[in-house]
Amino acid sequence: MEDLTSQVSVRRWLSNFPDRPNTKRSYLIWLSRFTEWVGKTPDSLIMDARRNPTGVHDLLKTFYNHLLEQGLSSNTAVLAYQALRSFYRWNEVNLGRAPRGFKGRVEYASSYVLSQEDVAGMVEACESLRDKALIAFLAQSGQRVGVVSSLKLKHVRRGLERASTPLIIDVPPILRNEKGVNVNKLGAAYRFAIGRDAITLIREMLRERSLAGESLDDESWLFRSYAAVREGRPVRALKTERGRPLTTTAIRDIVHQAARRAGIQRKASRRRYEVYPHSFRRYWNMRMQEAGLSEDLREFMLGHRLPYNGAYSKWYPEAIKREWRKKNVEKYIRVFL
Repeated sequence: MEDLTSQVSVRRWLSNFPDRPNTKRSYLIWLSRFTEWVGKTPDSLIMDARRNPTGVHDLLKTFYNHLLEQGLSSNTAVLAYQALRSFYRWNEVNLGRAPRGFKGRVEYASSYVLSQEDVAGMVEACESLRDKALIAFLAQSGQRVGVVSSLKLKHVRRGLERASTPLIIDVPPILRNEKGVNVNKLGAAYRFAIGRDAITLIREMLRERSLAGESLDDESWLFRSYAAVREGRPVRALKTERGRPLTTTAIRDIVHQAARRAGIQRKASRRRYEVYPHSFRRYWNMRMQEAGLSEDLREFMLGHRLPYNGAYSKWYPEAIKREWRKKNVEKYIRVFL
């Protein structure tokens, strides 16, 4: 990796992703594999491409097929191909159109769809109030774990004070996690809502933390961790101290354990389980579709890219509340059955 980043073409490429360390890491892995496979440095690859872009594009296609022959999924091979196209594009090399057939297909994803009974069982199976609130929040919001782990008390405080249902939460264009990385994937502001059951559990969770002696303010993480490291050893954090946020890995483990205790966790493949945090996004979308919410509103609340960059989709809080109540959404996402 150090040799790659010393190349002018690589530094120019990576400078376009200042707030995306995971993207940089992934891109560097694929560039490293490609340069090793072809036996050339990144800078020499750019010089070759400027002389013969068609020939270099053919080389990328051959690499894509090589990855498939190695047993990688089509989705992974396409990600590699797109990463390498990005490398050339940001170095002012136009490779032409990508082949129509180069489309990733998820081959190992779970087909299991959560039901309301499943979610209720997972909440009931949780051993702590925090975990109950987390599962209810994931189910009623449909948000990515990166967003959930980066929310702070300030994002829900006003809604909790107003005691309104649903509780509207605004996600700014830049929402940084503990490491300072922006977790809003598209960098566009959007908002989502949570229902009565998640609100109730969050109130109880915050009250429990306050009674335990934790000093809460706007910058407190909404879902805190009780893990800490002292003198290089993992220890249990004190309930009175300011907690760090739950990591995405910790959230995945909480979901897995809740599904296991509820008796609904099964293997989807050798390495993957049926129920994981992203399962709640599918669950949320299906429940909202069943309730009759428009596709435009569902896509907006999920933080997806909207047509015309959302110029015609101004879903303000009152509009969301109006649709929520008109469609009786609470009936479709309630946790306490």
